[in-house]
Amino acid sequence: FDYVSTSTPDPLNHTQGLFVVAAPRELVYRQFGIAQSAGFRVLSVEINALATLCALKRVVRWNPDEKVLFLDIGFRYTNLGILMGGRLIFNRIIPIAGERFTRAVERHLKCDFESAEQFKMKYGLKYTDQFSSKEVQKDKSPEGEQVSKALEQEVELLLTEVERSFQFAFKMESGSDATHFHGIYLFGGSSHLALLKEYLEQR
Repeated sequence: FDYVSTSTPDPLNHTQGLFVVAAPRELVYRQFGIAQSAGFRVLSVEINALATLCALKRVVRWNPDEKVLFLDIGFRYTNLGILMGGRLIFNRIIPIAGERFTRAVERHLKCDFESAEQFKMKYGLKYTDQFSSKEVQKDKSPEGEQVSKALEQEVELLLTEVERSFQFAFKMESGSDATHFHGIYLFGGSSHLALLKEYLEQR
């Protein structure tokens, strides 16, 4: 683990703001190994959330009171970060992501993993109730409906964890409104799930 100071020490209350990072040793060593096998000399390791924040700061500026959420939805994990005024106040790894989405489709359709992956990419969340447009109803697909139903259940589980996370994070920040974000950023290969962005907007 490692830490950095995030505020000036308060001698009256005997407090000091710290940003603490803890990561499994095996994960850190694995990252070292990947970099070294490619011929690089590793000088330091930065967690994904801080690397994402640095990338965002190159193109975005936030007001001090702005609250921003980013979701990096990968294959096995979703990396969640919550920012306030460009400051990372909370980071969490959620074990719900692309592989779990595909496994859900695999169970519902009783097919192999490769076919489930193709169905996932083909239909996404198209056949959920939020997108019951005339075009969708006209092109109704029992197969697509099963896929969207399976995916929606997993996406809702992910969003439940996201909501728990920002409620906890904002509870720590006095005077914060835990019900409103000024922006949400999506990253990662699994964030390309069809209509996921629109689903989040309506949710």
